[in-house]
Amino acid sequence: MENSNKNSLKNIACCLLFLSLFYSCKELGLIEIPKYMGDKKWGNSKDDSRFVIVDDLKIHYRDQGKRDAPAIIAIHGIADSLHVWEAMANHLKEDFRFIRFDVPGFGLTGGIPNRDYSAQNWINIINEFTKKLRVKNFHIIGNSLGGYLAWNYALIHPEKVESLFLLDPAAFPVERAPWVVELARYSAVRQVSMATTPKILIKKAIYDVYGDDSKVTEKIIDRYYDMMLRKGNRHSYMDVFQIILDLKNVYPTDLVDLKTKIMVVFGEKDKWISPDQLQMWQKEVPHVKTNIYPGVGHTPQEESPELVIEDFLNFIKS
Repeated sequence: MENSNKNSLKNIACCLLFLSLFYSCKELGLIEIPKYMGDKKWGNSKDDSRFVIVDDLKIHYRDQGKRDAPAIIAIHGIADSLHVWEAMANHLKEDFRFIRFDVPGFGLTGGIPNRDYSAQNWINIINEFTKKLRVKNFHIIGNSLGGYLAWNYALIHPEKVESLFLLDPAAFPVERAPWVVELARYSAVRQVSMATTPKILIKKAIYDVYGDDSKVTEKIIDRYYDMMLRKGNRHSYMDVFQIILDLKNVYPTDLVDLKTKIMVVFGEKDKWISPDQLQMWQKEVPHVKTNIYPGVGHTPQEESPELVIEDFLNFIKS
């Protein structure tokens, strides 16, 4: 009996040591989270998560609301996931069919097998995704990179897009990309980043995109961090970051051809894309409607969803 108790204590001690080491390694980003663990936590069917195969890619999405209601496709930005639309989805699904998905390269969708992150390939995937869900016409709400994909989609498929509502969208040249993206410029940094990603760096990035730090919760931090550590995601993140570095100095001369009904809004405290870009939007797309949210950062849909919802509803009714 005594030996049995000793063995039990040893087993418990070993388990505690393992958990301690696991926790420390996770905090330092020295491990990857197996896909099935992350998918179960953040892609649970009880939360309306679904998966669909598009071009050999398993896309994580949520399709909520009435199937015969006007449809909204929501597209998130870099290093983000469909969860950033939670508050908006909960409100708008009463009157709309609200569809959101993890953009290929991020979230539970993960990397594109052939690593083709060109705008054209993203748009092709999004188009096939909408066909799979049998949605023919829709409004698009896009944030940051998602805004970039949204207006590019509307240029190629204007017959499908009822309106564009863009939140802090990528479009015009910037002097510097966000610091997390700039890290991908250096080969040595890329290699280190794919092996270790300390949680403190993720926290800094999240506080950067918020205008009001008090609205950043541990749940939000954990979500971003888990998505980063999901097996294979750090490699796809770096692939996308390098594409963004190639695009950051490219002026979108084709925006002049955009005829879709459009509104562009910015958070006043956006540190990643300057609200001053609204002037360029007004120059290139004279029919654009605009607004600025005081005290808000780069992701208004999560930080101040009530402002976004009010503007969106007024916009599509106008």
